[in-house]
Amino acid sequence: MDLYMDLLPNDAIGVILGFLSIGDVYSLKKVNFSLLERVRLCQKDTRYLMDIFWGVNVKNINLIGRDYSLPYEPIVFGSMTVKTFRKFYRHFHPKSFTINGFTSTLNLTKHLLRNNLGMDIVIHVDQKNLFIVNRTNVSLYAEHLTIYSEDKIPIDISMQILKLMNQRIKHLRIHGEVNDMQFVFNMLPKCLQSLEIYSKSGVHDVRSLLRFVELQLHNLILFQCYEVCSHSECVNYHAITSQIKKCSKFPRKIAMAPFPFDAIKWCEKHGVCIDIQKSAFFDFEFNDVMNHFNNT
Repeated sequence: MDLYMDLLPNDAIGVILGFLSIGDVYSLKKVNFSLLERVRLCQKDTRYLMDIFWGVNVKNINLIGRDYSLPYEPIVFGSMTVKTFRKFYRHFHPKSFTINGFTSTLNLTKHLLRNNLGMDIVIHVDQKNLFIVNRTNVSLYAEHLTIYSEDKIPIDISMQILKLMNQRIKHLRIHGEVNDMQFVFNMLPKCLQSLEIYSKSGVHDVRSLLRFVELQLHNLILFQCYEVCSHSECVNYHAITSQIKKCSKFPRKIAMAPFPFDAIKWCEKHGVCIDIQKSAFFDFEFNDVMNHFNNT
């Protein structure tokens, strides 16, 4: 083993290291001092590790960051503590981080929510971290924030405990179930440029729609936020269009589900780009909507 490895050039050793498990690499270092120095040198030039293709255990984060020069942020599995995350952040400078029960301890959740690191945050608000989030002095300044409101916790409550109205977020995306769209509007953060709300079910009161449309955002997506029946006699079918026609200001781009055809034409008349890929339409006017876009 010693003889064969000593005969190999460093670039060949580097290729071999990329295919070895992390444990085997450190076993190789124990063979002799000469091999230890060569492997250590080659590790710093190793930019690919097959062993972490599907992810790296959180326990090995410091080893990977310290001994290798990976040009990418590895997928990590396991729950990070504050101490582990600091090492991860120092080595890889992640642009985003997902906070949930599988990726972070409750202490790390608290740490990330009150220490602004400039990262994009994805947070799952559930029964496990609801109490700790509610007790945290949240301070967020992020380009992108995504919230998943789970375990029957309404979107409204998640926004309230995160104190979103006091945060500075440019692009906000929320998934869950909404109870009160007017309350959601009141909880919106500062500096908002785009808003996406994906609700499992909508509210019947559509009066808040006007306020969302008049925010003059770059991009607005309201998916199933307002409850509408599937026939043209539904009161809200006409109410949605009526609210949009009252608007004096519009976003640059809009998507809705459902999106009445008359409301689409009114938005286009005022120079709004319709995102048809993220919109949904009523069955009884689907063909008319498709023909309209195909002919424009």
